[in-house]
Amino acid sequence: MPTVPMAKDNTVQRNALPGVRVDTTQPLSAFGGGEALTQTNEAVHSLNKEVTDFAVKQKQNADDVRIQEADLQSSIAQTDIQNQAKQMLGKNALGAPDYMTNEWKKRTDKIREGLSNDQQKHAFDKISSVRYADLYGSVQSHVTTESKKYDGELTESYLKNAQNVAAANYQDVAPGGQIDQSVYLQEQALRKYGERNGIPDELLKNKIATTTSSTHSAVIEQMLANNNDQLASEYYKAKKDVILPEDRLKLEKAIEQGVMLGEGQRTADEVFAKHSDNRNAAFDYVKNKVKDPELRKQTEDQLDRMFTRQNLAQRADNQKNYQLASQLVEQ
Repeated sequence: MPTVPMAKDNTVQRNALPGVRVDTTQPLSAFGGGEALTQTNEAVHSLNKEVTDFAVKQKQNADDVRIQEADLQSSIAQTDIQNQAKQMLGKNALGAPDYMTNEWKKRTDKIREGLSNDQQKHAFDKISSVRYADLYGSVQSHVTTESKKYDGELTESYLKNAQNVAAANYQDVAPGGQIDQSVYLQEQALRKYGERNGIPDELLKNKIATTTSSTHSAVIEQMLANNNDQLASEYYKAKKDVILPEDRLKLEKAIEQGVMLGEGQRTADEVFAKHSDNRNAAFDYVKNKVKDPELRKQTEDQLDRMFTRQNLAQRADNQKNYQLASQLVEQ
């Protein structure tokens, strides 16, 4: 009959497994540690870095593309605003800086709103600030040019108007009269223009002299145009020192012709008053009394016109009287 083994006591004895032994002479890598673990960790780190670098690079590429697009849009805005500002000419150019500032802010704010992160916005801010500086310089240069041009045109118009006023008041030759006031106002306008634009003193002095001479020339020409040759001659003598040599030559010739024409007219008037009923007697009188050939010619020309007008008037009267007589007969 089989028997069941019985434990002799309640203790458990520890005995090594049969045939199982740890070889302590093997390296740590043989058990997954040491160099093998290091290599594994390095491989994992390298992979993580590649993934991270790729992601960073992709983001950078995306940012670069978006920033370039934004810069293109700001470049177009810069060109549009610059072209529009340069179409503002003369007085209107003074409004170009305000237009530029407002329009640039409006368009760049809209571009900036389309950017997706702070990096893009920061990069765009730097780019747009450079473009704004270029735009500002271009517009200011245009404004400066147009302002000087407008200033010059306005000043010239002011001078021309003052000269017209003097010529229109050519009879007001008294000191402090309209002519003197015109000359004074022109000089003051030129001095202020010179201060605004940094005109050298010598150049300004020449400009004032030219304007003064032109004003007196305009006055004398108006005197002659209104048959005031004697007044023109006297005025020229009084103002000759402030009239430039080139203007003197022209005026002296005009005055000479004007005086001759005026003297011829006055002589003709005198002769016609005496001999209006006898053309031949009138011309004989001129021939005997007027010794200057040019004056004689002027007088004869005037007399010829006067007798011609008289004859035409007499014919018209005769025709009118004839018609009136005919009407009376018919009644």
